[in-house]
Parts: sequence; structure tokens; C-alpha cells
Amino acid sequence: MSRHVIELALARYYRRDTDPQVSAARLLAEYDADRAQLEQAAVEARAVLAALCHDLDDPGTAALGALYLLQQVTVGTPMQPGEAVPIVYRASHESIPMGLYTNRAAARAQCEAEERRTWSKGTALTFTWTPDDSDPLSPEELSVVEGPDEESMTGYVVTPVTVASEYDPEADE
Repeated sequence: MSRHVIELALARYYRRDTDPQVSAARLLAEYDADRAQLEQAAVEARAVLAALCHDLDDPGTAALGALYLLQQVTVGTPMQPGEAVPIVYRASHESIPMGLYTNRAAARAQCEAEERRTWSKGTALTFTWTPDDSDPLSPEELSVVEGPDEESMTGYVVTPVTVASEYDPEADE
């Protein structure tokens, strides 16, 4: 609801007052102050919840849903100092994206399920995830071992992707 609509409604409601504009202005000032307090609380909650979700391997759908709602109601407000940047995990095969997930385990599960479908039922498979390097945000590739045979790379990759809050024209260069 726009502030202008609220202002008109207040002016009509208080039209019998000796000075309806003063009554409306006072209430609008209280509304603005309350809204600013609520917005600040939502921004602080968003920062805390984003940090929590970032630290946990699987924060759960309730926490992620709450974070999504807080991000929606605080659109346009800058990130707080120390607020974690959201990360999603992209499952892909041979560079073809298959899905985005809020946690690494779900992206891995999709890749493993897809690879398992290429083998005969009942085949004993062992899956291993190999990171590109020691950085926790580096992509991981799935390898499979069938019984005592050698390990082979599958082409399935889970890549952590940082979600940007703003467009950076220099990032594409």
C-alpha cells in the first residue's frame, strides 16, 4: 500500500478534527518511524539467518524459506557488514546444468542418481567426490568405482555459485 493512499485515508478519517492535516501528519510520522524500526529488524534478521544458512551444510527448508521471505521484504536495502552472500550449488553433466540446490548434498544426490541409472541394477558402485583444489568453494567432480575396478570420472560436477545482490559490469570481463 502506498504512503499516499494511507495519507488520503487518514485525512478522510480525521476530517472532523479541527486540523485533519496535523492529525494525519502525526500518524504518518509514527507510521514512518515504526516502518523504519521494522525494516531495520528485518535487515538484521536477514543478516543473521543468511550467516546461519551459509554455515550449515543443510539448513533445512524452513530456514531457507524464512531467509527468502526476509530477502523479499528487504529488497533494495544494502547488505550488512558480515552478512553472508547466498550460495547455491549447480549440478551439471558435461557442462550442461541439471539443477540448482541450496545445499551441496542435494546437488550431489542428483548427480549420483543420474550416474546410477547408467549402470545395471544391482551393480555395486562406490562414489567419490574430488574437488578441483583445497578451496571449499571449488567445483567437485563425481567419480565412480565398480567393484574392484579402477576409478573413472563421470563428467558430473557440483559447482558452488555465489548469488550476487547487484550487477557488476566488470565481473563479465
